[in-house]
Amino acid sequence: MVFTKVASAPRGTGFRPRDVRRAVEGSLRRLRRGVIDLYQLHWMDESVVTLEDTWGAMARLVDAGLVRWIGVSNFTAEAIERCERIRHVDSLQPHLSMLWQERLPLLDVCSRIGTGVIAYGPLAFGLLTGSITAQTTFPDDDWRSGTHGLRAYNQLFATGRLEANLVVVDELRPIAERLGISLAQLSLAWVMHQPGVTGAIAGSVSPEHVRENAAAASVRLLPADLEEIRAVLHRRAEISVP
Repeated sequence: MVFTKVASAPRGTGFRPRDVRRAVEGSLRRLRRGVIDLYQLHWMDESVVTLEDTWGAMARLVDAGLVRWIGVSNFTAEAIERCERIRHVDSLQPHLSMLWQERLPLLDVCSRIGTGVIAYGPLAFGLLTGSITAQTTFPDDDWRSGTHGLRAYNQLFATGRLEANLVVVDELRPIAERLGISLAQLSLAWVMHQPGVTGAIAGSVSPEHVRENAAAASVRLLPADLEEIRAVLHRRAEISVP
């Protein structure tokens, strides 16, 4: 299956109806396909056009046979509800990992209305692989350096928060070792065990990483395992970071 997105201007093609149609036609040409399986709005943006107009354009792509399903990314429950009044939201792509859980309440919303959930950032952008330390540095063009002004940096990589997150990673290692899996596989399995999650998007830099991540789909976490993880994450939530 092929998934792709359309983003609002200026970072993307735009969310006006004609822009949405132009974007999908461009994607079809570049991908050399007659139809895209899942087409998504990259984020919420009503600075130029209303969500209703944009989502109506997305619905017409399905009617035209250009895409099979349509979804949204980084949307709130209220925004999803507005889309539902026009056409069903087939998927939601939220940021979700053991270190970023603020979107968890959306899983219940999606389960209730029959919307699939494809989580992104399940490895906390490298933190939950165990490969990042307090001494790790990132180039300026990497948002993890703090140069892009993203909220995820403040939550995951900012001074103080990074050190606190690394403590959690160290506490999760023994659980992964006891289960005979990697830290990355434990992190992916945790996401997949959240009720309502359909899939997870994990970045990989080598064939070995792809195979390791794919194997996480067969990991089964028992209730006792999930409770042990919950206890570790609960302690993290109690850490006060200035």
